Amino acid sequence: NSLYDENISHYCIITVVDKGRGKECMKSARLAGARGGTLIHGRGAGIPTDFYFPLVIEPQKDIVMIITTKDKVSTIRERIFSDLELGKAGHGILFTLPISRTSGLAENRSGDSKEGTS
Repeated sequence: NSLYDENISHYCIITVVDKGRGKECMKSARLAGARGGTLIHGRGAGIPTDFYFPLVIEPQKDIVMIITTKDKVSTIRERIFSDLELGKAGHGILFTLPISRTSGLAENRSGDSKEGTS
């Protein structure tokens, strides 16, 4: 995919959704080929609740982090975006970050892959 740096082998997909939707996000990611992820609970500290009246913004958030290979990142992102309807206001945000080095990933332990790139 031309959107991603050819020198980067792994990306982190980060999705921030309302509390309770993290498991739904992980389910979508797994259906798209993700091997796993990390779910962290957090609290939003952005725009006040009454700013979007009558849309109520849930301050408690689930943050899902998924590390995946470059060849799977677009498929996983698109599936999460679609299934969680992230195009709708207040449904969450999704972004990706390049990862320059990895260690400890299941794929690295199994011998399937090399240890990232510099």
